[in-house]
Amino acid sequence: MALPDRPPLCNHGVPLDPNPDLSLMKIYGADNREMMDITALERDGAQLVIHGRIFGAMPLTARLRPEEARAALKLLNLRTTLFLLSLFFRRNIASRRRSGAS
Repeated sequence: MALPDRPPLCNHGVPLDPNPDLSLMKIYGADNREMMDITALERDGAQLVIHGRIFGAMPLTARLRPEEARAALKLLNLRTTLFLLSLFFRRNIASRRRSGAS
């Protein structure tokens, strides 16, 4: 009896080849058009691996090294850090427009 083909798994059991149809996070440009569609974040040793698509078409696999993550922290001031922490608790803009609040 043959075993079904399965995608290779990373350390914590998530497929290494993420489903390109599953969008978990989007990044928008200044003109409010979708620039990046991120489908998975995973750890590979000491690096963060980001899977997704750029402009909805070109596949992307990016790696964030520890030294680059530390460099990104230097870009944050207290005000921006507090904003980032509060971002998780804010409603999205579309729901605010539907409710009539500005």
